[in-house]
This record gives sequence, structure tokens and C-alpha cells, in this order.
Amino acid sequence: MDNTDRHTRMLKSYASEKEKEKKLNVLLRNKDSVEAYGNGTTGYMVKEGPNAGKVLNHIKVNKKEI
Repeated sequence: MDNTDRHTRMLKSYASEKEKEKKLNVLLRNKDSVEAYGNGTTGYMVKEGPNAGKVLNHIKVNKKEI
């Protein structure tokens, strides 16, 4: 009996883990991507709200000194 309980518990935990992964994958696929480099900028332009039209989070690369 011990062996069957252990297998049942393992199968249930595996099934619930796979279900969580499946739900996470569905959420990630449905997520809208941010338009980077849109409108000639290297940041994200806010489209709605009080900050509409502002560009946030410019990508800045520091040049290495030789």
C-alpha cells in the first residue's frame, strides 16, 4: 500500500505541475509585446493616460574606454 500511495502522490503532483506550466504558457502567448524602436526611439512610448506621448526607458549603451 505504501508504494501505491507514493506513486499516486507523485502522479498528482506531476499533473498539477504540468497544468500550471500549461496555464503559464497560455498567458505568455497572449501577452502583447512592447513596441521597441517604434517612432524612431529606443524606448517605449506611452499611448494612453496622463503621460501619453512620453518615451520611457531609453536604452543607453555606455561606450567602453580603450
